[in-house]
Amino acid sequence: RVQVPSTCVGADAGGPPQASAAVGLRIRMLPRAGPPPPMRRLALPLHSLLMSALLSACAAQTWSGGIKQRPPMPLVSSAGSSLVDIVKESAYRSWVLANAHHAVKDKVFFLGPAKPAPNLVPYFDARGFGTCKSACLGKQWHRIAKKKQRRSPVWTMYDAFLEPAGYVDFEFLDRQFPTARFVLKTSKLRMWANMRMTRVGKARMSAGCPFIAEGPQDRCSAGNPGMDNSAQALRGWILNAARAQNEAIEYFNRTANRRQRFAALELPGTSEAAVRKLLDWVTRQNPERVRRTADVVLSPSMVPNNRHNRTARPSRPPLSLGHGGRPLPSDAIDGILLRIGCGPTFWGDVWYNRCARQITMHA
Repeated sequence: RVQVPSTCVGADAGGPPQASAAVGLRIRMLPRAGPPPPMRRLALPLHSLLMSALLSACAAQTWSGGIKQRPPMPLVSSAGSSLVDIVKESAYRSWVLANAHHAVKDKVFFLGPAKPAPNLVPYFDARGFGTCKSACLGKQWHRIAKKKQRRSPVWTMYDAFLEPAGYVDFEFLDRQFPTARFVLKTSKLRMWANMRMTRVGKARMSAGCPFIAEGPQDRCSAGNPGMDNSAQALRGWILNAARAQNEAIEYFNRTANRRQRFAALELPGTSEAAVRKLLDWVTRQNPERVRRTADVVLSPSMVPNNRHNRTARPSRPPLSLGHGGRPLPSDAIDGILLRIGCGPTFWGDVWYNRCARQITMHA
């Protein structure tokens, strides 16, 4: 006996259809001695088919007006799972099928340091992107790219990758997704150095060590480079960051096609209107034809303006561009910047070439 509900469970919450007693889907199986009759053998497959059809119809009814909220991926598989787990997984798959036409084909990858990390998720959610911050499906996406895993489900499930926890292999991603867009995030040298030094310093203090490491071989840093925030470590961070910036700009400025799909953005430090302007441009449709640029875009002021090519945009949820509890610059950290040769005249730089050259000269 099958009872189809008139409303979808979970529709009001904006999530995927949920299976519960209210669904009212029942298949009555009568105990009988001897081998099961043909109808009984078909009971479970029939139950699965009816449940899938019900959930698909429910998902189409609930989300036909547009994408709402991407549900969490089930952590169970059908094999050896309870009926409730199987139904939850079916509901999730039905949600994916119902919203397949909303998927964004062109991926968006953010390059550069993860911190400071303004919240850009509302921007991409409003445009139907599936957003992944530093990690999704239990894995850091920059590591998946580093290992060159072409068939990872992360690439299928998500569209915008916002906060890499390390260096991003953008050449692999560009080969894997030839139409992908790339945003190189930068921040002022003093702010970035202070954020990274402070993050390591807090971990050191939790381990009972001084806030600033005396060197790479002190009690906390020996054998654990992640706990080293000495002057030597800061030199290496700046040199590596400057090299990564140069490599990204050189790569995407090499051809006209790549230039249309790349932009640099200072965060924080850029107004919300300017952030939207740049992201609207880098995620535009038909970048080869619409609002083309002859130069690599390194700031919102370099975005080509062409009103005839602008398209209607969805509603604008507020972006959280604040610093999120960023500590004030420390005199000790400023002293280290001075010691390695990067004084106050370098602190406002968002490109670290000048400081890197100075470090090399002092070395």
